[in-house]
Formats: sequence, structure tokens, C-alpha cells
Amino acid sequence: FLLSHDSDTFNRWEAGQQLAGQIIAGLISDVQQQRPLQLNPSLIQAFKKLLEQSWEDLSYFSLLLNLPSETYLAEQMQVVDVDAIHQAREFVSKTLATELQAQFQALYAQNHKDESGQFDAGAIGRRRIKNTCLNYLSTLQQPEIQSLAEQQFAGAKNMTDQIAALSVAVNYPHPAKQHLLTQFYQQWQNEALVIDKWFTLQAASPEPDTFATIQALLQHPAFDLKTPNRVRALIGAFSQSNPLHFHAANGQGYQFLADQIIALNAINPQVAARMTGALTIWRRYDPSRQALIKTQLERIISTPDISRDVYEVASKSLV
Repeated sequence: FLLSHDSDTFNRWEAGQQLAGQIIAGLISDVQQQRPLQLNPSLIQAFKKLLEQSWEDLSYFSLLLNLPSETYLAEQMQVVDVDAIHQAREFVSKTLATELQAQFQALYAQNHKDESGQFDAGAIGRRRIKNTCLNYLSTLQQPEIQSLAEQQFAGAKNMTDQIAALSVAVNYPHPAKQHLLTQFYQQWQNEALVIDKWFTLQAASPEPDTFATIQALLQHPAFDLKTPNRVRALIGAFSQSNPLHFHAANGQGYQFLADQIIALNAINPQVAARMTGALTIWRRYDPSRQALIKTQLERIISTPDISRDVYEVASKSLV
């Protein structure tokens, strides 16, 4: 009720986050207990009412439609289960998109306008709500939606729309993914900050081939371990913004990060120390992952000539 009607903007947003968070928490438990997943109709009805209302502040509207992040959901768990969190959250996103597809498509079409060079609140809001709709619709993996994303990418007159279209092609199965990534790189290869984003998008993707992609990107001509921003864009994004693959049950994410920390140690100990921070919260995970992370932390501190910065971060986390 508060999500649909509260006049206080913060209370309304918080009510939505709490409702969605509680429902996703229940679904996480269902995943863990291998029970069939079913979305509470109250969330669908709440979103339906939001989509039926008229909004002046579209940026705020887009915030109301955003589900709690996987990072936030993990913070609510005593023992973090990255697989169950991802599965439950994606189930909610896809179910909402399925049940409300017509409304999302209509809202997208209503706000998809050529407003290049316009940065007023109205134009920014229209871009945000349009791209929120595109993200929901992309969970359906329908050819017409995939074409919509490709068309938006091709016709984008601003970075927001182009990045949003590329993001859904990277985060969900899309037949033109490699083509769009190549085209984006060729267009922006001389803009370092934009290419940082290009690396980050791929490093944070939940798609099954992400780990192999990251390993390949280490050999990309634009990647340089001596460039801190590029290291943060690829290695940092993977370890801090991709819990699903960084915390893979086989431990390959932890070993990968430890390898990069050890390599970085001789180049930039301060950046290496900051990268080590991703391994220091090992107590939040299940015993198997704890053991895998501790093995890598112990490998790091026993490395010959390890810097004092890295040693301090790694060793303190084991105490």
C-alpha cells in the first residue's frame, strides 16, 4: 500500500525495497530448499499500480521500479548464498516482465525519443525510465526485444542510451553481443574512461561465459596491468561487482584474483592491497568457500617479496 500511495518519496521507495526484499528473501529460501518458485501476487499488483499512474518525476519512478541489488540482498543474509540470491532475483525480474510486458513496452515506446544534447531533468528521466523498461523486457529473451536493444544501440545519440543497450546485450543472451561489443570498442577506443566502462560491463556480466571472457580480456591490447583504472575496470569489477562468478563454488574466481594481486604486487602495491580487500570478508560465506578463500590469502602472504601493504590486508583478515 505504501509503495503505491505514500506521499513521502523516501518512505515510498523504502516500502518498495522492503516489500521486494522480503519476497526475494522468501524465494532465496525456496531455492535453497529446492521448492518450486512462485512470485507473491502482491508485488506484481504493486508494480502494476505504479505503471498505471502518471509520473512527473521519471527518475524517481525508475528508482521505484528497481529491485534491491544482489549486494544488498547478500548483506541481509547471515551466510551469503550467491547462487540462490541471483536465481531468486532474476526469477522476480523475469516474472514481473512476463506479467507486465505490455505496460513495460508501452512505457518504453512513450519515452524513447531523440533528445540528443538535452540534459534537463525531463530528458534524463525519460532516458532512465526507458532503459529500466528495456532491462526488464530483456529478461524475456524474445527476438523482438533483442532487436529493440540493437536498434537503440545503433540509433543512440548519447552515452546513456548506448551503454544501456550494450548492457542488456552483455547481461542476457543476445545474438549480436560480440558485434555490439566490437562496434562500441571501435567507436570509443581513444576514450580511456569509456573503454574502462567497456571492460567493466563484461567483467560484471552474469552470463556463463564471463570468466573465460575476463581471462581473454587480460590479453586485450587495451588492457595494461600497469594502469590502475584499467585494473579496477576489469579485475576490480569482477571481484566487487560480480558475486555470482567471483564466488564460483570451484574457487576459480578466488585463484584468479590472487594471481592478479601477486602480479600487481611488484607493479603497484597500493592497488594490489585494495584488490585484496575482496578476499577479506571470507567469514560471510559457507565453509567450503571460506576454505578456498583462506587458501588464496595464505598463498598471498607466503609469496616472496610480498609488499607490506598487501601483507597487512591479507594477514589481518586471517586473524
